[in-house]
Amino acid sequence: MSQPKQYILVIDDEPSVREVTAEILREAEVHTLEASDGPTGIEIFRNYVDQIVLVLLDYYMPDMNGIQVLEKLWHIDPSVPVLLFSGYSQHSIMRYCERDNAIGFLQKPYTINELLLAVHQNLKRA
Repeated sequence: MSQPKQYILVIDDEPSVREVTAEILREAEVHTLEASDGPTGIEIFRNYVDQIVLVLLDYYMPDMNGIQVLEKLWHIDPSVPVLLFSGYSQHSIMRYCERDNAIGFLQKPYTINELLLAVHQNLKRA
């Protein structure tokens, strides 16, 4: 019996960032799922919870910010590793998060190598 696919879920309201990030991961032979907002990301996560190994999550999005989405995701599966990314500094974002040891951070804009290294490091922590 074959193993089910494992996915990285990319949640970002900016289409260009989301699509380029997902494409970089696909080029590295990583399966991805994409969501353009928090509620959609939560629904996708709920449907694929056993197959999602990492969530890449933009901090600033309309309707729900990254921490609000993160809390919903952790309500479903508190063990999923999350990599937050933002154009704002890590310090200004991490102060809002109580479980920052379970979260990685990637500063936008990021390079291909920075993205792949951050993903690799967060998957190792999982």
